[in-house]
Amino acid sequence: MPKTHRAPGEGSKPYKRGDGRWQINARTTQTTTGKPTRKAFTGRTRAEVTEKYRAWRRNLDAGNLEDPTKTTLATWITYWLENVAATEVSPRTHRDYTQQLTKWVLNHPAAETTLTKLNTLHVERILNSMRQAGKSESTVLKLYRVLSKALKDAVHRDMITRNPAERLKAPKPAQFEAGVITPAQAKTLISTLRFDDEFGPSFTVALALGLRQGERLGLCWDDVDLDAGVLKVRRALAVAPGGGFVMKSPKSAAGTRTIALPPQMVEVFRRQRVIQAKWRLEEGPAWTGAVDVEGREWDLVFTSRRGDRILPAYDRRNWKRVTGGLGLDLRVHDARHTAATVLLSLGVSSRVVMQMMGWSSASMLQRYQHVLEEMEREAADRVGAALFG
Repeated sequence: MPKTHRAPGEGSKPYKRGDGRWQINARTTQTTTGKPTRKAFTGRTRAEVTEKYRAWRRNLDAGNLEDPTKTTLATWITYWLENVAATEVSPRTHRDYTQQLTKWVLNHPAAETTLTKLNTLHVERILNSMRQAGKSESTVLKLYRVLSKALKDAVHRDMITRNPAERLKAPKPAQFEAGVITPAQAKTLISTLRFDDEFGPSFTVALALGLRQGERLGLCWDDVDLDAGVLKVRRALAVAPGGGFVMKSPKSAAGTRTIALPPQMVEVFRRQRVIQAKWRLEEGPAWTGAVDVEGREWDLVFTSRRGDRILPAYDRRNWKRVTGGLGLDLRVHDARHTAATVLLSLGVSSRVVMQMMGWSSASMLQRYQHVLEEMEREAADRVGAALFG
């Protein structure tokens, strides 16, 4: 929602939320404590929410002060989603936050508790309701982190003095288990991909180089230097609200990286150039190219037959089609796990693996502990053979 410069208490324009309800956000310094407070008014119709807001304004104009201690968790979460989170995270992450908080917090009895009376027990009950619904500890942890962030922002805005979620021990998710195929299975899959012009080169890149899905779909030809045999990861394709796409920076600073290409991968990219040139000739005037929501053109490496972008959902469906045909049950992201496993099993140093995968923390290596343990055993055997053999 676009920001507007309005006087305290004037309120935002009514807008329709994703769930169909209307909302007006307002801020006032006319409070019992002297500290500013925020209000969120909601209603089934524009007229209903407008009347709620006007009634509140009439009270303020009559000299009645707003009591910030009566702000409920639901009011704050709604405001936080629209005015704080929306400016700090990507549209996709914001959508995930909204879905999580709406389902597990706004629909929970604790949502009607005022912020000043919210305690650790309320947060614990929210998390337990997820467990009772059969959700994994990993899913519970995600909600805990989002809710804790929202409450931390409430502390920073003087809505409450402390974050009740911080006093609760964070859920401990189950040990990470990546979906990984063996190098032999990956080799068979890559051999099959040679016969798929539409997705063969793209999925080969996923398996061999371990790019994230957005990085792969956002790869442009000026990122690939086939003569030097290197590839630069500088951006990622993301779905924009309402459709279309935008280009954003990689997930972290470490995500911006340069990867050396094996000779076989150079040939894969050369093949993709030929395929794309063929499509462009066949489509003629129907070739549209890829244009983002801001009207900028992108010379993407992996496109549809008409040169347009490939959206993540369509990419996932075709990944399932290709891998399922070989009897494999894999997610797109499992190609990245496979690439990391292959690198580690080949004895590539951890530092190089981190650089190639774009990891910002060494803790990511612990996800592949089983591979590291096998490497340690092999190293021990080599030491024994060298000293005692």
